[in-house]
Amino acid sequence: MESEGQIAIERANHVVANTNTSDFQLQSFNSVNALLIGSFDLCYYHEIELEFHEVSYINLPTIGLCSPRFAIAESNIRTAHAYLELDDTDILFEIINDPDFSGQRYYIAAENLTVREGLVYHYQRDELKDGERIAPWVKP
Repeated sequence: MESEGQIAIERANHVVANTNTSDFQLQSFNSVNALLIGSFDLCYYHEIELEFHEVSYINLPTIGLCSPRFAIAESNIRTAHAYLELDDTDILFEIINDPDFSGQRYYIAAENLTVREGLVYHYQRDELKDGERIAPWVKP
């Protein structure tokens, strides 16, 4: 399972490094799954979603992540978080906020991570192109 998480992490880091997707926010957390979205302009749309599945721990600001770098926490970090009593199925994901400036580290323990790309509008609009969609929280 961790290798799938690593593939998702690598894809997310590639998007941050090679596009103008620099701002991230925690869009939702329903006590099971957490959805982190990223864009250049979160007011109107987002271009990447990181959905953490079966979340058992979350330490993350709701807004204000800037050009984060994503990783799976190394064993010494996981050991430092032993008080969380994570299951063997839990992956401790590390999110480093603005690594070139502040480097503040945040953590999410989850069983899996899914990364989705595509333009997701935060408002109602007609004539969507292939790969585009309206965010599920937008009311018609």
